[in-house]
Amino acid sequence: MKFGHSFKEALQGESYPQHWVDKAIPYGQLKKLLGKVREELTRNGYDPDTLHRLLADHNAEYRLRVENSHILRPKLVVRPSASTICLRSDTVPKLLTGGELSTPASAPPKSSSVLLGNPTLSPPSLAQAQDAGWVDIPLDSDAKFFNILQTDVVELDSLQTQERQSMNDGIQLLGDEIARLARPRKGVIHIAKSDLYRWREIFELYLAAQVFFSTAETATGPRDSEKARKQLVWFQDEVNKRQLLQKFKLKASAEAYTHFLELNATLLKNFKFQELNRTAVTKIIKKFDKQTSLGVKAEFPKAMSSAPFIVGSIAKDICSQMACEVLSRVPQIVDYTCTICTHAGRSTSKFRPRPPPQPCVVVYPS
Repeated sequence: MKFGHSFKEALQGESYPQHWVDKAIPYGQLKKLLGKVREELTRNGYDPDTLHRLLADHNAEYRLRVENSHILRPKLVVRPSASTICLRSDTVPKLLTGGELSTPASAPPKSSSVLLGNPTLSPPSLAQAQDAGWVDIPLDSDAKFFNILQTDVVELDSLQTQERQSMNDGIQLLGDEIARLARPRKGVIHIAKSDLYRWREIFELYLAAQVFFSTAETATGPRDSEKARKQLVWFQDEVNKRQLLQKFKLKASAEAYTHFLELNATLLKNFKFQELNRTAVTKIIKKFDKQTSLGVKAEFPKAMSSAPFIVGSIAKDICSQMACEVLSRVPQIVDYTCTICTHAGRSTSKFRPRPPPQPCVVVYPS
């Protein structure tokens, strides 16, 4: 199945909110516009083979620049020595194998000639272009292509920012609730009102699952959405096998656990949507290069480096926030162990409250 069809089916079959789907990469529209880009290049004498040869010989460059207005501007430039002067404005420019500018014997006077299919370029402009070393090739279709692509990436950035803020708010509320439910209590009567041990075991399983990131030597780094889904299912299965939910002493703990799962499910859906659209961007850029030979695969991410959608990961940001606001709120035994007594080898270890928590910084493998 072609990617365009699978992309459309994935958007419709994953129960994404409609406002998410509306901001997805318009892969079909970009694919149609890509055909016009190739037609315009060919019409001006720059078919894929010609462009490939010019780029390989460093006689042409395709530049992607972000202007002060934050608009991405593509530009094709060639060296004058690699082009020829056309006889008429409607003549398709041809590239000489000798690499020198020349005019056929039957050509009219130089005053009526134009450069590279641009009827407005006069001989003085040609001289200036030669001095500068490059000649701009005016194109329209590629500007429209990258304008649509950049606009949609910016909209996806905005959507991702909104979703991240919404999840951060939910994480803070959940962290406060779990801190209350798992707070250590003194006395037999008060211990019965705490779910400290259940939450401690749940979070140990969650950390062992490494849902969104792996620290294993054989597979270090972020997981893809499918592997993350499997790890989240494994975590839930382990919690159910140990019947930890049935062991909760407080009804609010069961509600908090449900909220915790919902946050992870929401994060997984956001992560998968981001992954799907990133794949669409990669595919359409790859197709652009294949049909034009302009080689923007490496340049486009650099030009869009300020876009979190391209260079960031919502899963990484939210997991870091969850570790700080939720997982760290459940006290661990090691937090109350006196390291002096332990290292001294005494048989009776004493417990001391841990110092005030420092700002949490979680670093995941890049």
